Amino acid sequence: MLKVAVIKFNHMKLTINTFLGMGLMLLAFACSPDEPGPIGEPANKVEQINGTWEITRVIQVDIPAEQKGFPSIARTKDITDALPGMSYSGATFTFDANGTTPASFEIDKKNSPLQLPASGTWAFNDPEYPSAVVLTSNGTEQVLEIASFAEVEAGGIVFELVRSAPERGPYVRYEYYLNRVSE
Repeated sequence: MLKVAVIKFNHMKLTINTFLGMGLMLLAFACSPDEPGPIGEPANKVEQINGTWEITRVIQVDIPAEQKGFPSIARTKDITDALPGMSYSGATFTFDANGTTPASFEIDKKNSPLQLPASGTWAFNDPEYPSAVVLTSNGTEQVLEIASFAEVEAGGIVFELVRSAPERGPYVRYEYYLNRVSE
């Protein structure tokens, strides 16, 4: 009689392990990744940036403080309305294009202390994979780094401008937050 009880216990253990193994296999095959659908044609960056953009916010970043790991309060400052009687808010950037080719730009500074050329031509630093807009005016180039194209479809873009000095290297970065006004 004792022998029968042992056989039944081993049989039950085998049955449980079999069901557990089948369950794990079912989970493994049921959780396979789906095949991605077609992505489509890449977005035309010129068409995405073409139009008028208005500054909504300007952040000044102290690069040496950032490199040293200082807290945010010691390295960044919102300077949108920091100067009496002057504001970056409302200044506009207008990028024009001839079809899918960059053409001219115009910056209406309003009463802002913006230190960028008022007009000229613009282009991307790399037509296929742009990371910056290059403004050219009277033979002088000004490079605005593009923080991300991710928000362009939602009507926003962030440009970054780094100021540097020969004896110090990069010392300040300005982050210009813009919203689309018109296409």
